[in-house]
Amino acid sequence: MAALLTDYLDESAELLANYAAPAAAILSHPIPPRPWDGALADEMTRYQTLLGAPKDVDGNAGVFITGQQPGIFTGPLYTIYKAITALQLSERATKDTNETFAPVYWVGGDDHDFDEISRVHLLSKHHSAVPLKLDSESSQPAVSIFRLPVRNELHTLVDQAAAEAPGSEFAPSIAEFLHESLAASSNLSEWHARLMARLFRDTSLLIFAPELQAARKAAIPVFEREINTPLDSTARLNEGGARLEDAGYGAQVVKDGDSCNFFVEHKNTRCRVYYVDGNFLLPDTGETFSPDAMLAWLHREPECFTANVALRCVVQQHLFPVRAYVAGPGELAYWGQLKGVFEHFDTPMPIVYPRIRAVLTSLKTNKLLAKYGLRPEDLNLPVAALEETALRSGQQDPSLALLEKRRAALNEVLQGLQADFDALGKKGRGGAALAAQFSGQVQQSMVHLEQNLLRADKTRTETVRRQIARLTTELAPERKPQERYYTLFSWLFHYGWDLIPTLVEQLDHREHALQEVEL
Repeated sequence: MAALLTDYLDESAELLANYAAPAAAILSHPIPPRPWDGALADEMTRYQTLLGAPKDVDGNAGVFITGQQPGIFTGPLYTIYKAITALQLSERATKDTNETFAPVYWVGGDDHDFDEISRVHLLSKHHSAVPLKLDSESSQPAVSIFRLPVRNELHTLVDQAAAEAPGSEFAPSIAEFLHESLAASSNLSEWHARLMARLFRDTSLLIFAPELQAARKAAIPVFEREINTPLDSTARLNEGGARLEDAGYGAQVVKDGDSCNFFVEHKNTRCRVYYVDGNFLLPDTGETFSPDAMLAWLHREPECFTANVALRCVVQQHLFPVRAYVAGPGELAYWGQLKGVFEHFDTPMPIVYPRIRAVLTSLKTNKLLAKYGLRPEDLNLPVAALEETALRSGQQDPSLALLEKRRAALNEVLQGLQADFDALGKKGRGGAALAAQFSGQVQQSMVHLEQNLLRADKTRTETVRRQIARLTTELAPERKPQERYYTLFSWLFHYGWDLIPTLVEQLDHREHALQEVEL
């Protein structure tokens, strides 16, 4: 993904041929302005009030949109960075153009990947990673997340998070809100939406849920075309993947040739749909439906029809006049397969704008990094290498200085020995090869000696090991980016609700390198 992101930002002509326009064209990309569906705008207004963050929805505004599956405790940090990116883009575009824009956060409650949304980690006050996990029910079928009820187990997780996180005078009110929002939510998706609404209450960010009835009705034409032209969008999706493969990037989404790009909710299951021998097959139940029967079902119960990852992007554009979608690296990759799909639906493709990438640090964390000459991005290196770098930092050990002084002289002797044997040719009886082997053994022994000298001070070595463990746990847990591992609540209990305004102020959507925020 890193190579694709870099090439996308560098505006590689071969790669950009798969997208609508480069990210830099964010203010000039022409998406025809149009009013939203009136019923959808009205229901969006009511929904903001339901979530506890009332806002008037301008049904004529252009849109910068992003979204994520509704993870517990808002999921990983990058969810927050996506929302901030969309918010900043909207504010910038409204300021710099003659148009009005609204930032929208799409709560992906149609998704059914329970394992992905049911776990996240908390960075504890003891600088350890604490897993927060909602256990699945053994007999649980594949159902949309917005149909999964809130369980009492989540209140236990809230208490655990509050006890484990670094606290302050803000912690009781944060914990109280988590419990209250759980009690007010009818399902997991709604809880996620309520948390996002509270976090961004004082901004213009709008929260959207695809299960809103007005949204289901407004999306009917997209599903109609998918039913009337079965597998056309699948073919175009796979063709887009093949183009990425040919360009050396790899396809993110590969579909079976007879697999459709939508699901139907039937018999308490989110069922896959295939088109086989002129009929639609639900392999999860073994039932088949004619195209006419499927269309009748759509018009009778549009709430039963949900889009897959590819069709969701088209539904999004059908519902809103989206100028740009804010994407993570993996999303950027699959969006590169969708140009032909948008063309099939006669729908303009928005710009794909890479989200903010960031790492949250503290004064003490940065002092440790500076002490050892490390940067946050260095912490993806092996632990042994990090410890060695730290042990060398500021080290004035005379034994190491002596070793370094003699190393050059020893290397010169070994190279001279090998050269002398080379000069003897056949008379040297293979001495050159033996000398090279001996030289390698000596070099290895020198490295071993140096490592032992570095760790001779047991107290200092243990201190370095402990501090490197703290840095990696906080900034690169399990060699993963912090933003993909920890929940915002690792910091929210300590810094309170003003943490979001702080991040909005200090992060910059125009900066595509990893950004650091010292809290």
